[in-house]
Amino acid sequence: MNYLGATGDADYRRERGLRQAWWTRISLRRQLKELVRAGADVPDLHAALAAAATQREEWAQLSGGASTPRVPERLDHARRIWSGLDCELLWLAERLATTAEGGDLHETLVPALRARFARLGGRADRIAVLPAVVPLLDELGAMGLGPLAQDLAARRVSTESVAAELYFVWWRSILDEIAREDPRVGQHDAAALRQDAAEYATLDAAWMRTNAEIAAARHAAAARSVAREHPDQVRLVQAEAAGRPDHLSVDRLVGRAADVVLAAAPCWLTSPLLVASVLPPGEHFDVVVVEDAGRLEPAHAVAALSRARQLVLVGDTRSLPPSPFTTSVGRVDAAPARSDRRSILDVLGPYLEKLPLTGHYRSRDERVVVFANRHFYAGALRTLPGASTAGGADPVRLVTVPEPSAPEATLASIVDQVALLPDLVDTEVDTVVDLAIEHARTRPQESLAIAALTPQHAERVIERLRARLDQERDPAVVDVFDDDAEEACLIVPLDRLHGQTRDALILTLGIEPGPADAQRLGVLAHGIGERALATALTMARRHFTLVTAVTPADLEGRLRSRAATLLGELIAYCERGGREARPTPQTASEPRTGHAGPTRGEDSSKGKGQRHPPAAGANEDVGPGACGIASPDPGVAALDDPVLAEFAVRLRKEGLVVHERYGLGQSPIDLVVEDPHMPGRAVVAVESDGSRDGRLTDTRERERLRPERLVDLGWEYVRVYSADIFADPARDVGRVLDAVRAADARSSWSGRDRPMRVTPGRAHGSGALWTSRLGQRGSSGT
Repeated sequence: MNYLGATGDADYRRERGLRQAWWTRISLRRQLKELVRAGADVPDLHAALAAAATQREEWAQLSGGASTPRVPERLDHARRIWSGLDCELLWLAERLATTAEGGDLHETLVPALRARFARLGGRADRIAVLPAVVPLLDELGAMGLGPLAQDLAARRVSTESVAAELYFVWWRSILDEIAREDPRVGQHDAAALRQDAAEYATLDAAWMRTNAEIAAARHAAAARSVAREHPDQVRLVQAEAAGRPDHLSVDRLVGRAADVVLAAAPCWLTSPLLVASVLPPGEHFDVVVVEDAGRLEPAHAVAALSRARQLVLVGDTRSLPPSPFTTSVGRVDAAPARSDRRSILDVLGPYLEKLPLTGHYRSRDERVVVFANRHFYAGALRTLPGASTAGGADPVRLVTVPEPSAPEATLASIVDQVALLPDLVDTEVDTVVDLAIEHARTRPQESLAIAALTPQHAERVIERLRARLDQERDPAVVDVFDDDAEEACLIVPLDRLHGQTRDALILTLGIEPGPADAQRLGVLAHGIGERALATALTMARRHFTLVTAVTPADLEGRLRSRAATLLGELIAYCERGGREARPTPQTASEPRTGHAGPTRGEDSSKGKGQRHPPAAGANEDVGPGACGIASPDPGVAALDDPVLAEFAVRLRKEGLVVHERYGLGQSPIDLVVEDPHMPGRAVVAVESDGSRDGRLTDTRERERLRPERLVDLGWEYVRVYSADIFADPARDVGRVLDAVRAADARSSWSGRDRPMRVTPGRAHGSGALWTSRLGQRGSSGT
């Protein structure tokens, strides 16, 4: 301590309470200098003494004061070894800096460092690879691909994925170069494009409305101009409107005031049979449109055609032919119309320019119309799939009438036993009535039609339904069959369905197993049977139910007409619930079709052999859509757009169930996404600007009509652009997730099942249903 005081300054001595004379300090400093080794340079003697004192105290703590500290004999050798090790650790740290454990080896504990060195030593085989890899890495660095190689190593990309990553970078660089050179590409803005598309849809709809307003304004101006030119005709028309007692007939009024009447009412809607009685000879119209021309005979249209400067026929050659017109009530067993009756469409169609109308907007589910589209229209109808609703009734189903069990053997003969069995057709009628009552209870907001092969079978359904409603105590059920409803329940033979549309159609065959005659087959035994089936299969909007007591096997070889053959195929189609006949990869569970009971010869208690679609998980004919909708050709690849296919993979990684090319029409939806909370319920439609979108050359169809139709069918619609899902797919993945949440929220507050309609109590009884529309069976519907 004295030596420290002698070399320290006054403050040091004062802090430690040292009192030393100046000559004492000089003497102590001389002694210290003599203790310094020869040749040693100690610029700060006090600092050296302080460091030595600190080391002495540390040594005393470590040794307990039992020994004297001294310099190790091989200290210089240890320092040389440590310097070499330090250099090697620094070199290795640089190489290991990009690994998961990092390259900070100096701060690593010795046991962990030894374990890491052991792992590195266990991969000595990599040392032989380094001479080949390092030159390649240097070459990649010289080409500017060093950052790519480092990124692949940092993300531990597998060897199989390196080529795909390289292709991605290559094409991305090309896209960036094109965007840099071409401002039209470089200025791509998805948000702006979506906004432009929305503005176009709004303006296009407004333009359509404005056209109507412009036409109405021009009509008003023309009518005022004609009125000023013909004041006498105006006074005559005003007098007729005032209700003069000796008023003129319509044809006489038009004959005397044709200018004013036709200017005030330029568009006329009338039956072809009334044209001659309301229009005098010589009065012409610029355009005459004959609607449903396939059901009108040329003789009935002559008066209308003679007034036309231009003619437009609207009709369907696959619909029912013209029916005979009569003013008398026909017989119940009247034969269907002959198939050789030619319509005005048949006569004039070959000479007129044809404009096919292939858009089908009636059906809410493609399965309702797909059978007719394939067998009668060669797949020409353009349809869109509807969003599926879990828990709802199947759009296409088969209800089989079970064969009653035979009574136990008694003394009676086998013939007597057969005679005791209930009538199978009578059981079918009861089944149809049960389905009609079930429809009224569960879906009263939907209209209903019941079609039978023969008039006799339709009459039996009417009588049985009348008896059931006489006993019904729920007024709301009776109201569904009120004849004054906007779309009253329709019960008619199959050949009387033309021109009618309903939400649901029940087709009952009324055919028993065994030989069938023409009377039992009804319209199917005639040439128009095929066209009658086509009409029935395109009239339903939401549901089609086939009720039968026969199977396709029962009909095989028994019916020879084309319509009868198609009937067997239709039964099989409904038995599959509207799905593909060929096996297709299963991606979603399917709802089961409804049945009245087991098929004939089956044990209902065991449930074996029941005809229904396989349960989820069976490798049967289940299509890729949640509604059982499959691709028309399962052998074709799901998507031909690799960018969109990769986007579908990213959506699946988010836990979503995604189906590709969803739908049976000519232009299916690119991708659909199921509700994650309700498996089998497809809710989001995703469409891109890829190859499918490019085939839609009509801007209105692509940007407004198709999206509006999909939204109307229940979809949450999401439009994506290939440039975005290629460069930054995460953003559009988020948009799809938002759409899924919006669909789930919408279904939560609106309810997944529509509420039952409750109508205030009304007297229920025979009601007005019993006109049954069969009272019109003598008319042709013209």
